[in-house]
Amino acid sequence: MAAAYSTGSATDPTDLLTKINTWLVAQGWTTDSFVTDGAGKRMHCHKGANYVNMRSAINEAPWPNLGGAAFYGIALYMSTAYSGANGWAAQVGGPVKSGGTDLVGASTRLTAGALTAYHLFDDGTDNITIVVERAGSLFTHMGFGVAFAKSGTWTGGPYFYGALAGMFGGTGVTVMGDSSNSAGAPGAYIAPFNINAGLSQGHALFVRVDVDTFTGKWVSCGAVSTVANEGYTGKLGGTGITYDSATVVGPVDYPSYGFLLTGHLVSAFNAQVLLLPVRVHAQRDAGGWSFLGEIPEVFCCRGVGNGWAAASIQSINGKNYMAFPNFAVRKRA
Repeated sequence: MAAAYSTGSATDPTDLLTKINTWLVAQGWTTDSFVTDGAGKRMHCHKGANYVNMRSAINEAPWPNLGGAAFYGIALYMSTAYSGANGWAAQVGGPVKSGGTDLVGASTRLTAGALTAYHLFDDGTDNITIVVERAGSLFTHMGFGVAFAKSGTWTGGPYFYGALAGMFGGTGVTVMGDSSNSAGAPGAYIAPFNINAGLSQGHALFVRVDVDTFTGKWVSCGAVSTVANEGYTGKLGGTGITYDSATVVGPVDYPSYGFLLTGHLVSAFNAQVLLLPVRVHAQRDAGGWSFLGEIPEVFCCRGVGNGWAAASIQSINGKNYMAFPNFAVRKRA
């Protein structure tokens, strides 16, 4: 399909999910199921061999057995198949928590009522980016795709992300993308991050990739952690983007965008705002990390608050980008 863009407003998370489903169908996806599930709705769509599963949460904890609190928002993950006999969070080929059988994924917290605006982007190669202004100029995101921008050749390619790890959709801890903060760039680490202490608040970016003996599975991107309910799948990935503070310690084993860098992405010479790609690395079995590539279409960017208005369109070298707090999205249509 050709690249596409759509915007509008929604009355609540389920209304937003309904509009996402309608738009995906217009973009060539097939709806396998869109039905009431609990107080919300579950949506299962596919295109080719790639399946996306989304669930609107209406003061609910949609991830079974992970211990998360109830919230209003949308949860999502990808899988390799769909069966109506399986529950929303039990589709074959989704990310499985380390040492268990429960699926994990991402969540994006919204509000109980009206959502100010949504922005739906399709780059024309089935990379989908969804940005939502919840209310009061607070923005969050989710996305998925089948055409990861690979470095080199490796088996895999589908990816998905949200603003929060699945079980943290309802967390009471102040983190990015919650009810009082805009989300960081897709793949950014949720504070606190301390690579020495191994602290984490979960994994919200997943890439399906074969890494050494870890095959046919999803690498979970986050801080160093083995807490399976927070999304750890048994193979760690990371972007090196830290979110909130100059005191947050970023990774030291691969290149990273610590806050000391991302907080200074505006040129003092000409006020030009820089766009940094979201680069993903994966830990190797024998130690060290390998560069997988980049999440298509999204960038770490501090333009909003530094000359760019939220949801404004900026042209750089003949290409259009839409600016949001902490990130920007390539707008192709």
